[in-house]
Amino acid sequence: MIHPVLAAGAYVLNTALANEITPPGYLRGLVVAAVLAGALTITGWAAFRNRWDGALFATAFILLAVSPVSVGWVWVSLRGAFGPSLGTLVTGGILIAALGAIGVRLLQLRHRGLAVPRPPAEAMNVFSTALVAIVIASHGFGGIGQPAAISVPPPAGWSIGDRPTPDIVMLLLDGYPRSDVLERRLGANDSSFLDALRERGFDVATTNHSNYPATGFTLASMFQMRYLDEVPSLQPFVGTGQQANRALRDAAESGQAFSILRAAGYRATMVASGWEHVTLRNAADRLLDSGELNDVERSSVHRTWLLYLLDAVWPHVFTTELRDRIVHSFDFLDRVAMDASDAPRFVFVHVPAPHLPLVVKADGTPTDLTASRYETAKRTGYGMTDSEYADAWQSEIDYLDARVLRSIDLLLASESGREAVIIVMSDHGYGFEAVPGDTQAKLANLFAARTPNSPHLLAGGPTPVNWFRILFNEYLGTEFSLLPDRFFVQVGRQLDLTEVEDPDQITE
Repeated sequence: MIHPVLAAGAYVLNTALANEITPPGYLRGLVVAAVLAGALTITGWAAFRNRWDGALFATAFILLAVSPVSVGWVWVSLRGAFGPSLGTLVTGGILIAALGAIGVRLLQLRHRGLAVPRPPAEAMNVFSTALVAIVIASHGFGGIGQPAAISVPPPAGWSIGDRPTPDIVMLLLDGYPRSDVLERRLGANDSSFLDALRERGFDVATTNHSNYPATGFTLASMFQMRYLDEVPSLQPFVGTGQQANRALRDAAESGQAFSILRAAGYRATMVASGWEHVTLRNAADRLLDSGELNDVERSSVHRTWLLYLLDAVWPHVFTTELRDRIVHSFDFLDRVAMDASDAPRFVFVHVPAPHLPLVVKADGTPTDLTASRYETAKRTGYGMTDSEYADAWQSEIDYLDARVLRSIDLLLASESGREAVIIVMSDHGYGFEAVPGDTQAKLANLFAARTPNSPHLLAGGPTPVNWFRILFNEYLGTEFSLLPDRFFVQVGRQLDLTEVEDPDQITE
């Protein structure tokens, strides 16, 4: 009778391991899958008055739900014929009718005292156990036995001594484009926000760039304080399309930046973004997670035809969950701003916005975005006109800007916050709807910094690979040389990158 739980667990496990997610990122999904499998079993047991048939019903339902090929084909065909809404209803009706007919026939056979043909429970248990084993083995046993990246130690001969250590607060707004790109590509304006930052003592860069066009790349190079092709654990992946989420995450967590911060007495507080492939759990002394759905859990639903049923019964579940996570990310930062600490703090808040999808309006309420449109990467997929898309960007940007300023004001009102280094930045620019030749959109990122007692230290808008080199030299007494600026764009999957000479190239 364990085969429904194993079948459901195999599906969630496959989704997680395919993206090289660590167990904390998918444990809740496994528990929920087990509970749902148990509920289906009990439902089947009540209907067929036999626990073995109930378990068989549950496993059959699970396999049907996670095998979207035939049902998905029917849905796509009917959607083309009847439209999205009616097509979904007709598909659901056909599915319910088919399952109902099977159920009625089984009940008739049992009522007449006839044997119901079915595989024995032992065979189903063996099948489901084998399914779990195949999933684990096919993904390299979930990374078991693979060596983690070796932590890079602090520089030889360096010590912090009696040097004062200010708090360092880094607020990452994922995918927030530089102001000129924001206006050129998206029709949004953040000039009043940038002016407000300047009034609060921030240097705001206007010609800066990220070294890489994706979050995992930027975090790994930023915390390693060197380029990805210089990191030994990443070199086998560079130039290939091999899955490298785990290698990139390990590289970030083992970076020299964290070794220096620990040696200087810092404690790292991080706010989880809900994107598990870039959640740096092993580097955090304190990880704050508000508990909304993460990307593994959303993907587990999104890859099945059950997604379209959500549109009918709970259409805004993904939107509301991500909106809540964004709001709570700032709430966590506000709370950290008011907390007292005996040790210097490194605070890293990764806000999963304004990276698509756009889920929050200027007033903080969620947008009207259904589950089936959630994962689209093009404005046409959201069913918006160009004008509506621009308005949605402006609305979310307005909300983010207001929350950033509120959090900064709380920080500056606290004793430690007044002396804190505060960086407001993004990891990359606008990478959706890629336009060939528009390198600027991908790499031009938001960057503003407040550096007490060292005004204009980061005014030139250095690239992420040099941020910690400059900060550590100034505040912690290291003697790092700055790396020459290099810029990369993706030409394939994962670390299949090519270096570009001009990060501001626009040839569209």
